Amino acid sequence: MLFDSHTHLQFAGYDDDRDAVIARAKDAGVFMVNVGTDIKSSLFALELAKRYNFEGMYATLGFHPTNIERRHDVQEKKEEYYEEFNKEQFLSLAKDKGFSMIGECGLDYFHIKDETLRNREKKIFLDQIEAAIMYKKPLMIHCRPEKDDDAYLDLYNLLTSDVGRLPEKPGIVHFFVGNNETAKKFLDLGFYLSFGGAITFKKADDHKERVRYVPLDRIVLETDAPYVTPEPHRGKRNEPMYIKHVAEAIARIKGVSFLEVEEQTLNNTKTVLGI
Repeated sequence: MLFDSHTHLQFAGYDDDRDAVIARAKDAGVFMVNVGTDIKSSLFALELAKRYNFEGMYATLGFHPTNIERRHDVQEKKEEYYEEFNKEQFLSLAKDKGFSMIGECGLDYFHIKDETLRNREKKIFLDQIEAAIMYKKPLMIHCRPEKDDDAYLDLYNLLTSDVGRLPEKPGIVHFFVGNNETAKKFLDLGFYLSFGGAITFKKADDHKERVRYVPLDRIVLETDAPYVTPEPHRGKRNEPMYIKHVAEAIARIKGVSFLEVEEQTLNNTKTVLGI
């Protein structure tokens, strides 16, 4: 069995064939976590998990940091849907036992450049940490730096500050792209780091170096579907059954068997989720 720790099958890109995608994943022996990026997508993820009786399918409740800038896109493009963060509503939903994790949440400096908006995303991140602590749920962290590891270092400082604090089970830093020194900071806090399709690309030396550095017992797999499709399917829509290519890449990079990667990452993800 393989465990895709971070996917988004509730997204509109699967509206035409969602059940078929899920069936292919189940046939391939893939468990999955559908990660929420706002209330709407989180509730849909929970609906999917309940539909399949939580047999290999789990859901998170989260508010993605880039949502605070999407508000400006809505004004320009006149999109029908946009959601503001509501702390009271979020805390009320977070107690639902159907949500296995809180997130994805965190900091995104790649997309968010304005200092005022960055301060806003920090506040929303802290509110979600509060929910994770209150209901003893691990975090699914999204962090994307603008330069060097700036967002990671700010996020680390928030987690370790008096106003931040850590949940009982820290969780996962998803799609980790920081350097080895930064990786150690999060490993020392108890986080697991996830790697996805990028490590299968030919020009991915930095990603592969991170995989070499992080111990296998602290690695989880992800697709981030529908994004970052691994080789040999690059250029197509991603889906959870492609997680095997990520596992194969990790086995090659670390010089271990596919079976060892499969068993260890499965156990790692189950440990994070408490299942």
